[in-house]
Amino acid sequence: PRFKAFWSKNGKAVPDREYGLEWAIAHRMATVQNQFDIFCSDGTRKSLVNSAFPLIDAQGELLGGVEINEDVTIIKSAQDQVRDSKELVQKLFDSPGLAISISDLEGRIARVNDAMCALVGYSEDELLALSFLDITHPEDMVFAIERRKQLLAGKLPHLLLEKRYIRKNGKEVWVLISITVLRDERGAPTNTIGVILDISRLKSVESSLLDSKARLSNAQRMARIGDWEWSFENERFHYSDEMYRIYDLPSDSDLPHESSIGFLDGLVRVHPEDKALFSNYLDLRMSQPGVRDITYRIVLADGRVRYLQDRTELFLDDSGSPARLSGTVQDVTEQKLVELDLLKTREHLRTLSARHEAVVEEGRKHMAREIHDELVVSHR
Repeated sequence: PRFKAFWSKNGKAVPDREYGLEWAIAHRMATVQNQFDIFCSDGTRKSLVNSAFPLIDAQGELLGGVEINEDVTIIKSAQDQVRDSKELVQKLFDSPGLAISISDLEGRIARVNDAMCALVGYSEDELLALSFLDITHPEDMVFAIERRKQLLAGKLPHLLLEKRYIRKNGKEVWVLISITVLRDERGAPTNTIGVILDISRLKSVESSLLDSKARLSNAQRMARIGDWEWSFENERFHYSDEMYRIYDLPSDSDLPHESSIGFLDGLVRVHPEDKALFSNYLDLRMSQPGVRDITYRIVLADGRVRYLQDRTELFLDDSGSPARLSGTVQDVTEQKLVELDLLKTREHLRTLSARHEAVVEEGRKHMAREIHDELVVSHR
């Protein structure tokens, strides 16, 4: 043969004597529709359909032969892709971790895999008698219907949504669904295919985290303590809800001394008498790792003064460079006001005590003078 050929059906090399024209001449018989793969001189591989015919005259003498090769490389490649796609779809359908459901345009379930049956607790026959709405949680129906309409209308390339199914036993199961429209060769929609993942455990963890966050926020509110963190690498900032309440600011506003342009922005709200102290504190907490704290005053927009206790810790990265700051801010106004009242009371008591001592001392001196005078008179 003129090319090195391989049988398409098994990839084995075709012996020279079995190649189309050689075989037809050797056997004086036609051979048709043999599928070969050949390697061309430029290294490309092509698929051929080979037919060969011997040329025999009226006396039965062999005159030669005719060979026809049809290049079907593109057709075979398309067939291979279709076959691979079918195999991939079947593998997905057989996957125990992915529930798959195919529905018609009206939403009736047309095909499901075993994982889908296990997810909702129905048999395959039971599901094929239902629509996707029959197993959708009532509270999620309107949203699911509207989004599906948008998908079928071509307004969405695909659909990804979270919703709840109702299992056969009545229990809810949270799922994440990726839905794609299947179309015919003209591009008209024929079905939808959904790949469904059970996210019930994830939603449970999410709910627990939200509950924990709510409890933490409530505890911070009761203790009047907020937390914050500043990551230097990506300039990300986190503030708890209580931080906004402490600064008497709306939750969508920038906090005074943790803004993206630096902590010194806080000086505009720091009490004038504490600015120097606070500025020095900012420098110190950026200089070396460890916990530092300060108590200072801020002036709110309405002129009220609050006392805050700030505790900050600097963390370093593996190279020893500052990586992030983390801290807490506590409103200690009531405590400080009580302390100040105590100081005033103590000062007042000290003043009264000093006056009392002065009166007592003056009395002692007066009594001493009187006794002295009486003694002098009695000795005369």
